[in-house]
Amino acid sequence: MAGGATSAAGAACGGGERRGRAGGVGGSDVVDPDVRAGCHGSAGSATVTRGWTAERAAEWIQAIVNPLTWVQLVEELGWSQREYEQRLVTITRQVLVRAKRVRQ
Repeated sequence: MAGGATSAAGAACGGGERRGRAGGVGGSDVVDPDVRAGCHGSAGSATVTRGWTAERAAEWIQAIVNPLTWVQLVEELGWSQREYEQRLVTITRQVLVRAKRVRQ
C-alpha cells in the first residue's frame, strides 16, 4: 500500500520509481529518504516550484502519503490503488514541480 504511494510521490517530485517505507509524524528523520532524494533532484531533473524548498516538498509528500489517507480513499471510499497513485502523482507535480528549462 504505502510503498507504492511513496514510490509514486518520489517520482512525482523528480525522483525515480523507488520503493520506500511509510513514515509517521515526528520530524524530518521520518521523511522517506527516497522521497527526499527525489525532491532534491539530480542533474537534468525538475526542481521544486518557487516558494518551496526540497525539504518542505519532501515533508509535504510524506504527509499526503500518510497511510490513513490511503485507507480513507482506497478502502473506505472505493478508489482503486491505480487511481490513488495517478492522482497523487498528478497533484504533486502540479503543486511542487517546476520543469527545468531547456536552453535553445
